[in-house]
Amino acid sequence: MPGRYLPIYAGDSKFPVHTPGIDLVLYILYGRRGSRPDRKGWGCRFEERINTMGEEKRGLGIIFHSGTYDHIYQGIEIALTALALGRRVRLFFSYWALEYLRRDTDPMKKIEKEPEYRQRIIMDGMENGNIKNFAELFSMLKQLGGKLYTCPGSMALLNMNKEELIDEVDEGMGLPVFLMKTENDQLLFV
Repeated sequence: MPGRYLPIYAGDSKFPVHTPGIDLVLYILYGRRGSRPDRKGWGCRFEERINTMGEEKRGLGIIFHSGTYDHIYQGIEIALTALALGRRVRLFFSYWALEYLRRDTDPMKKIEKEPEYRQRIIMDGMENGNIKNFAELFSMLKQLGGKLYTCPGSMALLNMNKEELIDEVDEGMGLPVFLMKTENDQLLFV
C-alpha cells in the first residue's frame, strides 16, 4: 500500500525510522510492494537486508513519459537506489520527459507548474540540501553506471535534435529496441 509507514533500523540506532519511501525500497529489494518475506528479517538493519538479497539481480528499465517534476525526480531516485543496490539501470525518455534532457532547459521552470505548497517544499528541500538538482542527479546516475536513452520519434515530434541534449545521454533508440534490451529486466513506466 503506497505511502504506508513501515519501520526499518538505520545505522546503529535501536529506534525504527519511519519513512514513506520504504515501500519503494522494499519493492526493489523483494519485488513486492510493502511485503516482508519472513518475520525474521523484519526490523533488522538495512545493511543486513541488502546482504540477504542473493546473488541474482535483475536489471531495471524505466520508461519516462510524463513531464511533471515529481514523476521525473522520483523515477531518477528509483534508478539511483537500484544502481546503489548493484542493479543495471536503463532509462528511456520519451515525449514530455525529454524536456529534462535539453541542454538549455532549466528544470526549475517545471516547478512553477506544481501547486504552490509543493513549490515551497521543493525549494526548501533544495536550500537544505535534501533535494538535488537534475544536473547532479544525472551526473550521479552516470557515475554509478546508469544508461540514458531517448526516443527519436518523440524527439522529431518535439522538433529536437541530439545536439540539444545533455552530455549524459548515451544514445537514441526506438521503444522496440529498448524493450528488447530490457526484456529480462523489471520495467517501470513513469
